[in-house]
Amino acid sequence: MSIATVTVSQACARWCGGAGATSGFQSKMGGDAWEFLKQRVSQLLARRRAEKREFLFIVELQVRRESDLFSVQCILTSPSAEQLEVFWSNGLALLQRQLPALLQLGPEIRRVTLHYANGRIEPGFAVRKDCVPLALDMKQASEKKEDDS
Repeated sequence: MSIATVTVSQACARWCGGAGATSGFQSKMGGDAWEFLKQRVSQLLARRRAEKREFLFIVELQVRRESDLFSVQCILTSPSAEQLEVFWSNGLALLQRQLPALLQLGPEIRRVTLHYANGRIEPGFAVRKDCVPLALDMKQASEKKEDDS
C-alpha cells in the first residue's frame, strides 16, 4: 500500500487569513490556485490508480492554537475520480463543520484522524501530545461544544 499525502493547511491559512478552512479559495486568485491543486491531485491519483494497488489519500489541515498546531487528517482509501470530486465539493465542507467540535477535544490532543467514505466522515482516532493514541468520540466532542455555548 502506498500513501499519498496532500497537506493544504499552510496554503489555506495564507489565503484564508484565519477564516474557515476553505473560504479563502472563494477569491479569484484563490479559486484559480484551488482548481490547479485539484487538477494536479487528480493527475497524481490517476497514476496511483493505474498501478492497480490500494493507496491512501490523506488530506491534512492544521489549525494554529494558542500554544501549538492541531492537526486533522482525513483519509480516503483508493478514491476514484468521482469520489475525490465528491470529497472536494462536500467532504471539505463536512470537515469544516466538524472542526469546532474537534477543537473542543482539549489542548492535550495534538492530532485527529478521520475517514471519509460514502459521503460521510467517520471517526478514526486521536493522538495526545505524549503520542498516546485514543479512541475518538465525536459525540462527546459535540456535546462538549454545546455545553460551552
